[in-house]
Amino acid sequence: MTTTWTLGLIIGAVLTVAAAAPAEMTLATGGATDYVILVDPEATVAERHAADELASFLGQVTGATFPILESAQVPEGPALLVGPGAAARALAPDRSFDDLAPDGIVIETRAPHLILAGDRPRGTLYAVYRFLEDAVGCRWWTSTASTIPQRPDLTVPDQHVRYIPPLEYREVFWWDAFDGDWAARNQSNGQRAHLEERHGGHWQYAGNFVHTF
Repeated sequence: MTTTWTLGLIIGAVLTVAAAAPAEMTLATGGATDYVILVDPEATVAERHAADELASFLGQVTGATFPILESAQVPEGPALLVGPGAAARALAPDRSFDDLAPDGIVIETRAPHLILAGDRPRGTLYAVYRFLEDAVGCRWWTSTASTIPQRPDLTVPDQHVRYIPPLEYREVFWWDAFDGDWAARNQSNGQRAHLEERHGGHWQYAGNFVHTF
């Protein structure tokens, strides 16, 4: 009786741990991938740049080629959906993409797919960089120094992130931080950074900024 009871406890504990363990997504194996990156036909310039950045950095990390496709339909094969387009909304009807201002993001697993979207004009770009930083391990220390891991076998946890920055204006007032790519990759959206349309632009307050108050 005692042995049966102990065995039952062990099995119950194992099943509990297994149920609590986070699910995972395998994005690449042996430097190859089955995933495509999907952008909506109505995607903005910044959202298309976000797709390019995602493909570029995932390629650097895994050695795999992540093709970028344009469609409003959810593909049959696994996809990384970039932007709050029709496919993302169809795939996650329970997630709102319209109340994320300012600069909010949604990173959501809908296995085997992953949605990376956000508030316009910059949110989707920030969702991509946040995913690359938190789930993949990329870091952009300065405009010329970064850490891009080498992971030909890339598995990431399922993602369920919704985040809106508490500060609408974010800026590191230093020469190197004015670089547009560095600023966007670190979600710095201040007036002084050289942020173009592909970066989603930046916040600009009226007047001379520092003397506005």
